Amino acid sequence: MMFPMWFFMGLFGFLVGVVCIISQRNSFLGVLLGFEVLTLFLFHSFFFVWGVNKVVSLSLVFLCVSVCVVSVSLSLVVKLIRSSGSDYVTGMCLGNG
Repeated sequence: MMFPMWFFMGLFGFLVGVVCIISQRNSFLGVLLGFEVLTLFLFHSFFFVWGVNKVVSLSLVFLCVSVCVVSVSLSLVVKLIRSSGSDYVTGMCLGNG
């Protein structure tokens, strides 16, 4: 059974995103970048699975939600860096006492 080239590109992008998330599990910024890679390849697969004409409105909504999630996540990372000095999970103090 022959798979089209877009299938292998989507699979490669998914694996790159998962490896990025696993290898950067101590840093919040690295994990968020890995999730962004997964989001971009999911957007990429929307166009190749359903075609450009059928998914234009869905892709615009998906991109708007994705941008909102990224902006909130980036603001949380900035708040974390300002309060603790780094974005590493091991350097955070989770309790008050």
